[in-house]
Amino acid sequence: MHDAAEQPRRRWLVHLAAVQACLVLAVVTLRRQPRPAAELLQHSLHPRELGYRTAKKRSGRAPGAALTTHLRGPLPTNAWWLDLARSDADDAAAAAYAVPYLFEKTGRGLRASPTRLQASPDSVLTLHDARSGLVLGTTEKMGPAVVKRAGELGVVLAWKGALAPVTRGTAFLTMRYERATPSIYSGAPLHRQARGNITIDGRSAACDGAPMHVDHVIEVVTDADHRWAVYADAPLQVTCTSDGSLEIRGKTPQTLTLRAALLTACAYGTSSTGGCADDGAVRAERLKQNRALFAGAAARASAPSASSASDVAWELHDDHALVDFSFPHDGADVFYALDQHVGWGALTPAGPCVDSLHGTACPVIGKVWRMRVPLGPAPSLKAGRPMSNKDRRAIRDALKADASRKLPAYYARGAGDTYFSGKELARRARLVVIADEVDDADTASLLAAEVLAALRNWLNPKNAETPFLYDEQWGGLVSCGCDFDESSQRCTNNPQKDECPNLDACGADFGNGFYNDHHFHYGYFAYAAAVACEFAVCSKEDKERFLLLARDYANPQSDDFVAARHKDWFLGHSWASGTCEPANPNGRNQESSSEAVHAYEASYLLASRLGDRHLQQASRLYAATEVDAAQRYWHAATSSQVPRAYERPVVGMRWSTLAQFGTWFGGDPVFAYGIQLIPLTPYAEVRDSTAFSRALLPFYERDCDKVCEDEGWSISMIGLKAAAGDRAGAWDAALALDGKAFDQAGGDGHSRSNLLYWIATRDPGLEKMATPVPTSHVVSPAPVASPVPDCVDGPGRAAAKACPATAPHVCYAGPAKGGCARAPWSRTDCARSCKRPKGFD
Repeated sequence: MHDAAEQPRRRWLVHLAAVQACLVLAVVTLRRQPRPAAELLQHSLHPRELGYRTAKKRSGRAPGAALTTHLRGPLPTNAWWLDLARSDADDAAAAAYAVPYLFEKTGRGLRASPTRLQASPDSVLTLHDARSGLVLGTTEKMGPAVVKRAGELGVVLAWKGALAPVTRGTAFLTMRYERATPSIYSGAPLHRQARGNITIDGRSAACDGAPMHVDHVIEVVTDADHRWAVYADAPLQVTCTSDGSLEIRGKTPQTLTLRAALLTACAYGTSSTGGCADDGAVRAERLKQNRALFAGAAARASAPSASSASDVAWELHDDHALVDFSFPHDGADVFYALDQHVGWGALTPAGPCVDSLHGTACPVIGKVWRMRVPLGPAPSLKAGRPMSNKDRRAIRDALKADASRKLPAYYARGAGDTYFSGKELARRARLVVIADEVDDADTASLLAAEVLAALRNWLNPKNAETPFLYDEQWGGLVSCGCDFDESSQRCTNNPQKDECPNLDACGADFGNGFYNDHHFHYGYFAYAAAVACEFAVCSKEDKERFLLLARDYANPQSDDFVAARHKDWFLGHSWASGTCEPANPNGRNQESSSEAVHAYEASYLLASRLGDRHLQQASRLYAATEVDAAQRYWHAATSSQVPRAYERPVVGMRWSTLAQFGTWFGGDPVFAYGIQLIPLTPYAEVRDSTAFSRALLPFYERDCDKVCEDEGWSISMIGLKAAAGDRAGAWDAALALDGKAFDQAGGDGHSRSNLLYWIATRDPGLEKMATPVPTSHVVSPAPVASPVPDCVDGPGRAAAKACPATAPHVCYAGPAKGGCARAPWSRTDCARSCKRPKGFD
């Protein structure tokens, strides 16, 4: 107990400390209660107008002629088709999975291959046989392809005399010829039961090299048992040979369009790739329907184009968005829609559906899909549920301990990496909101001042250690990077001399200089900025700089930055991987669905406080579609769009052609669980359904051992327990946690105060559902080789140079090649690994 006369003095000392802290940190105006931003902003200035230096061009980061020949302005860095466009012809990475076809760039032209799924307990693979795919090209030398037109739903590739659209959901492999000689090729020769014949306009014709006249359509059956139809919009003369491979060649240069479609993957019942699973009558009916559907579509189609027409448009309403998908470049009007498109657009399937990595895909007729996309609740800083007085007191006690911790000095002055620093700033920002919720205005003001001061240092264009730079090569805001010295706690590189490690190595700062993970990193900064501008007074300069960072990844339109840098509109989720080369043969990837959701939650909160209406509306839609995609493609336990043969409750990482349980961290199950559950903000309740929380919890509890607890991965499990309905059990577990857990790999970004706040604000109406641990659903992760050798020479040592000391386990061969992890890799994810030794340089 304190003497009553002492109370005013103590209160005065608290206020004095607050004023002193502000003078030390920055000149920041403090206030007890949040208030709306006084000045509304609709658009941030160009980075150069705000004083940001231009990143020096480096050949290793150049977009290349494939993108810059025709495209102007900011360039796509994370588009689903980027690897197809940039990688060299015949490179395994020169591919894009458009659904249902996989498109590949070859020396002969553009190849389309049908795909099939191979699902196992730990992964779902999209398989194809490149040899049996069909290639459209020219008999003349093709040369390198360039991007003629780029959109959200597709890209138009151009060669001399030919162009080809690659569009999401397209039913056709299409090529437009302008005074060029067509070539149709497959590495698979004619099927033996075809007896050396193809079908031209309904009549059998010998494939013997003799000239043949085609009016409308050619049908071929290759030895893969695939029956293809190739439709022409003008007559042509061809020759056909089938000697180890199939080639149909035009006789003279022409101007026409060819469209190819797979009619059936089981023409004679000899397919070894799963195309003959149905009985004969079903296959015959599917063939009949496909033939009618594709022939009609080809007859209605116009020539593909590289027009500047936009392919995605949207408008926001109170509880939904009207989103239009247009297909102006393909020329056809049949495209495959996924379950969500069919539901949102009340679309009617027009033919047989197919399986894809993203669920069932059904052909739909129409060049425009108008879809009503539900938005769900809007993000908010506060949970909106009352807390008991007992809970408030406990949270205040935890807050004292959490608030007494200081930002690391290097983060406070704006130095270091952009991921862990962002998480730390966002963690402090959450404490600001919680302090306000429990009526501790003084702590809220102090912490808001601290966060704002740090943000000002980070976003200061004259930051001497880790400045942000404007990248004119691609059109983005990148961090120069920091060669951090542990002993001095400073960056040893000199940005003024253009010493920027992030621009030299794709492994530096998780690939920030190559547009990896911008939404993850900058989302944390945007969240901290939203809180800072809610609880302290941000200047106009602050607001411009903060909006700049959010616009880098969540821009509503293409201007200084590309629009929605990471977003894949067709699937709804983002792609984290950027412009690193060589590209991975598995394609684009994203690991943490929850951090992607948080990125758009953060840009929404920031834009709403700074009055940028367009960014606010766009972010609301980005967040809603990211939530929907996370629930469809990562929350396997409750999703109908993940094959049942996949036995894990979550997907750890999505690639263009692969869903896997393992993560960049390694193969421990708790890594995959925890990385899909961060951070814990009120919007996480929208992200993680009660059903999913209850389905995942028993697996998490079973797999969370002492290492899981010591390294902080149990924090997310405790949050999950509360979301599943066991608030009392979660509360006790949160109080019992060792405080060191919040500083470990699985705990950074969390705080005890926020965990308790999360638990206290869960729906009290939820009751814990007793869900037994399934005995046949989850398998143990692959064993990890032990001990892990040090990276002393060869490729291991070379790869280790790109990994920080905080993630010393280096993968230099296998699916996760180039990855850096805090824990040893599993054999499933990494064939060869080593550990970065202490003192490594």
